[in-house]
Amino acid sequence: MIADLLYAIDRQAPLRHELHDAEAMQQLTAEQLSEHRLQQLGPATHSAIVSCLPVGDVSMMRYRWGAPSSIVVDLDRLDDYYLVTLPVSGKAVCTQDREEQRLSTHSFGVFSPWPTFRLSVDADYDILLIQIPKNLIERIGTAINGAPMIAPVIFATSLSPDSQACRNILSVIAFVAKLESAQETERGKVYARAMVAETLCRILLQQQPSNVNHALDDKSRGAREIVARAVDFIESKVRAPVSVCDIAVHCGVSRRSIFLSFENFLGTTPGKWLLERRLIAAREALRHPDDPKVSVGRIAESLGFLNKGKFAMEYRRRFGELPSTELGKSIGRVCLF
Repeated sequence: MIADLLYAIDRQAPLRHELHDAEAMQQLTAEQLSEHRLQQLGPATHSAIVSCLPVGDVSMMRYRWGAPSSIVVDLDRLDDYYLVTLPVSGKAVCTQDREEQRLSTHSFGVFSPWPTFRLSVDADYDILLIQIPKNLIERIGTAINGAPMIAPVIFATSLSPDSQACRNILSVIAFVAKLESAQETERGKVYARAMVAETLCRILLQQQPSNVNHALDDKSRGAREIVARAVDFIESKVRAPVSVCDIAVHCGVSRRSIFLSFENFLGTTPGKWLLERRLIAAREALRHPDDPKVSVGRIAESLGFLNKGKFAMEYRRRFGELPSTELGKSIGRVCLF
């Protein structure tokens, strides 16, 4: 199935590039994916072939690295898109949120928009990437849910070739391969491609493990609305002290109802949810400071972290480095509290 699609991509893709140096590869990857750092481990010679086939709002891309050495692609984040990775040959290791996922012809992956993404590929690596916009996942999720999604969708990174989700994705790939080679009108193909993009989103949302599976399956609209109101309230209080009691009063339910709803729908507690939102906001503030003289302490206080030592500990646990190190990289100086 994948081989048929790769053949279709190579024949039909409006964008196809043959590259012979790392700088050109880095520039093209930045245009199609995100700004990143490219590190080659070994001889300086490099070659790659990149093809891209738009399928509705989704992009199907083939990357073939012909370098005689390993390559590391280090992105600050996946910019507002999800990435399904289907290796054709060779091996790779993807690290996201400090969790490693090994990629091979027997182990695929699904990666969500997240602050870090690092891909280390072996020589002669060939892979099919399916790039799905975040807003498309949110739109299809809302259609399934009957209401706006109450949390950013984070999929499990492992996609087993034996899973129902993977089998259905491969079936969609086989359909795309036939579609691109069929004697069909362009208008018909445009409609079919749009349906393909939506079908891929539905497969992931309904069959790939994620933090929203329960919410999409649950029929209790009342409980879902409680969580939605609580999340809105928490988001509005990211920079202010807030307790579970405050959330319960705002939603008009008991503390126990708040805890149970968060556990059932989001797989976490209200406190952990608030902490995660504050840490992500802190990282953005540290990476893009408004004032070159700003301190870690001032950023921490602005986000409701009254104990600076605990903030530094939680930040390091979450992102693997101290907040002062992050700010120092942003403004080019040693930072203290």
